[in-house]
Amino acid sequence: MIALPRLAARGIRTALERYRAGGADLPFGDPLPAHGVAMEGYFWRITDPVDGRVVIALIGVNRDARGGHWATLGLATHPAGTLAIAAAPDGWAAPDHLAVRSETEVGSFVADADRLEVDLGPGARLRISIDEAAPWPHRAFGGSSVFQSVPALNQYWHPWLLGGVVHGDAEVGDERWSLDGATVYGEKNWGKEGFPDAWWWGQAQAFADPGACVAFAGGQVHSGPLRTEVTAVVVRLPDASVIRLGNPGTSPVTARVTDTTWDLHGRSLAGWEVDISGYAALGDAHVLPVPLPSERRNTAGALEHLGATMSVTLRRRGVLVWEGRSDLAALDGTGYWAVVLPFEAAPVCARFEHVGPARRYRGRPWVGVPTASWRSSLDQAAFEAGVRQIREAIARGDVYQVNLTRVRAAPLPEGANVAALGAALAEGNPAPFSAVVRIPSHDLHVASASPERFLERDGDRVWSSPIKGTAATPDAFLPKDRAENVMIVDLVRN
Repeated sequence: MIALPRLAARGIRTALERYRAGGADLPFGDPLPAHGVAMEGYFWRITDPVDGRVVIALIGVNRDARGGHWATLGLATHPAGTLAIAAAPDGWAAPDHLAVRSETEVGSFVADADRLEVDLGPGARLRISIDEAAPWPHRAFGGSSVFQSVPALNQYWHPWLLGGVVHGDAEVGDERWSLDGATVYGEKNWGKEGFPDAWWWGQAQAFADPGACVAFAGGQVHSGPLRTEVTAVVVRLPDASVIRLGNPGTSPVTARVTDTTWDLHGRSLAGWEVDISGYAALGDAHVLPVPLPSERRNTAGALEHLGATMSVTLRRRGVLVWEGRSDLAALDGTGYWAVVLPFEAAPVCARFEHVGPARRYRGRPWVGVPTASWRSSLDQAAFEAGVRQIREAIARGDVYQVNLTRVRAAPLPEGANVAALGAALAEGNPAPFSAVVRIPSHDLHVASASPERFLERDGDRVWSSPIKGTAATPDAFLPKDRAENVMIVDLVRN
């Protein structure tokens, strides 16, 4: 008879553990302990309004395809503009309270609710304690509102710390910043592998009212057939009361986001109305890492501005309750970036807000151009002259390798579509690094297909995979092929 209650309690605990393992929490549950999902992200932002300084620290405890854990680490500053990131081979998040740790040869990150210590090498260190914390008020739901209780979403968000007094300092480049008296914000975001195709985020303190804090997060969330776009806004007023909007039915928030502007409007059935306007110059952004948990590596994903401008107005039933402006706001947005580097023209950078799987091209097929219409930038005499000049330069020791290239051009037939050319290349010359970029408004039409990785960036690491020499099997490569490959790798490395 005594064993039955024990068995029932054990069954309830097991069911709750499985439920949380999908990322969800019951109403009035605590979302801060680790859930066991692919990515558990913890983020702190320290704002010093006196000296106009901002420091952010982040750790993502990630689970790879085999169930092992590794960590994404980051430390960035404003206005110094420093950014240190690392992919650490180990990471840990406590299953019963807020605590994270990663201590490896690439750096260390140790934090709980009251302290934060980060060491990512010389010029990238932070050591603080937190007093007079302003935690999230105990409510049925956290920052994700009712979505907190929906299991298996791709992302969840919870701003657990809406203020506090900092004691400590940071090593920023060759400077040491005192952070005593600065204010702090903390949040957790977690979920499945892969961030939403599009998301937007912002946070600000350093208002004229020192107790005020504003945060918002939005993006595309999905779980199975459920797919929607949600934005949540949290405002902590100077009197310590907290207003949250973002429940789809009772307090929806709309967001319009560009590369440099953030405009949000929310209204609740209780009469609350919030307007947020943000601006940041594109060139001032940090590129923060986004983890690829199963691959145990980071990729560049989030553009975050640490010194942006945010203006907030909060009304209730048409009456102004509070308004403020901060010039040390953080604004974040993402999407898919395509960068085209023409040989003799300015680079073109395009940001696409929505990204989906590639679809098979079903338009008119590529017809090509008449062979006789092709023109070369070098005729035979000019090409031979170029070869002689290169050989003379090699003999003098000026260079040791030169690629002499020429441009071939032909007029396109009327109605030609670069997407059709890309489809023809994909069928006749499939290559791992192929792309089609078509932006008619900027007269940009590119189709490419290459077996070589030119450049790929992962945080502070850049790699290339050039190819020289061709053979049917590895044993058929000649010494000349291997020498050329070593030479091109050395050329790219330098």
